[in-house]
Amino acid sequence: MLLQYNILSQVAFRHDYFHNQRLNSLEWIPSKATERLAKNCGLLFKPAKDTLKILASTDADNNNQLSDWLREDFSLTFLIRFNEPFWSNISEVSKPNNKCFYFTNIDKDATSEVLLHQNELVTSEDLVEPVNQLIYTLGTAESGDFKIVQGINGEDCSSAIKQIDNQYILDTKPLDEGIYNLTQGETLIKKLFISKQAGQFDAVCHLAFSKDFGDTINADWTWNFKSFKVQFGTKATYWRYFLPYEKMEDLEGIQIINGIKDQVFNTGEKVAIQERDMIQFTSLSPIKLEEKRERGFQLRKNMGVQNKSEGVVISRLPEPEKTSLYRVDEQGNKYTEIYINL
Repeated sequence: MLLQYNILSQVAFRHDYFHNQRLNSLEWIPSKATERLAKNCGLLFKPAKDTLKILASTDADNNNQLSDWLREDFSLTFLIRFNEPFWSNISEVSKPNNKCFYFTNIDKDATSEVLLHQNELVTSEDLVEPVNQLIYTLGTAESGDFKIVQGINGEDCSSAIKQIDNQYILDTKPLDEGIYNLTQGETLIKKLFISKQAGQFDAVCHLAFSKDFGDTINADWTWNFKSFKVQFGTKATYWRYFLPYEKMEDLEGIQIINGIKDQVFNTGEKVAIQERDMIQFTSLSPIKLEEKRERGFQLRKNMGVQNKSEGVVISRLPEPEKTSLYRVDEQGNKYTEIYINL
C-alpha cells in the first residue's frame, strides 16, 4: 500500500548569537518509543541542522486528514545534541553537565507559532536532570518522605521508590520515559527526565498531539499546522579594551562610541598589565555577543574638545569571538578582555 504524507508540524531551534539565528549544529534522535510509533503508525521525521519536520500518513481520500493509524492521542519525544563546542561561551543560560533542557508544547498557548518554553527566551527554569540508569539514589533514610509524580498527567509513581538499608532509591525500570517531579514533603526537589536509552544529550523535545488541547488535532482528524520554536539568548558580558598607554597619552577626548555615536564605554583609566602601562576602557553595561554585528565600535579622539576636530583612531575595534573566554569578578559580573597592540 502506497502511503500519502503531509507535514503535521515542525520544530525550529533559534539562537540570538548567530547572524541568521539558525542553530545549525543540532542532532535529532527519536526516543525508542517514538521510533516504534513512527514505524507502526506512519510517521516520518525529516531533520535539518536547525529544524525538524514531522510528516504524518494521511487518509487516502483526504490529504489533510490523519490516517486511521493515527486517530488517537499520541506524543513524540526527541533527544537533541547541540554539537556546538563553544555553547557555554555564546549562550545566556549555562547548561551544567548533569542537566539537560526540556521543552514541550503541553500547557503552552495555542497559537500558529508556539514557544516550547514559558518565557520569551530559554531560562534555567527549562533545565531538568536526565536519568538513564536503572537505579537512581535519592538519599538516606533520614531524608525520606520522597514522592515522584508524572510531570504531565500527575500520576503518582511513588511505588517506584524503595528503601534499601539506609538509602532511598528510585527504580526507573517500571517508569515510562518522560518528565517527573521529585518532591520531599511539599517541596519540589528536582525535575527528572527518565530516559530509556544510553548516551548523553543536551535537550529533550516532547510534543503531544490531541483533540483535547493545544489546537493540534481537530474533531474530524484534520489538523492545524503548528510551527514550534525554541529561542536561546546570547551571552552578554562587560567588554574591556586595553590599549598601550604610550600610544594614547598625547591624545585628548578619547572615547569608544557605537554606530550612532553614543558613548558606550567609560572614558578610560590607566592600569598596569604585566609591568606595561595600558589604557583600559570598560563598557557601561553588558554587551551581547554576536556572530556578525551590524554596527561595531569605534575609537575616536577630540570628543568634546573645543577648537579641535573629532577624528577616528580605530575605525572598527576588534570584537570577541565565540572562542573568547571571560572572567567573573566577586560580584558575579562577567568581563571579556580584548588587548590591542598598536
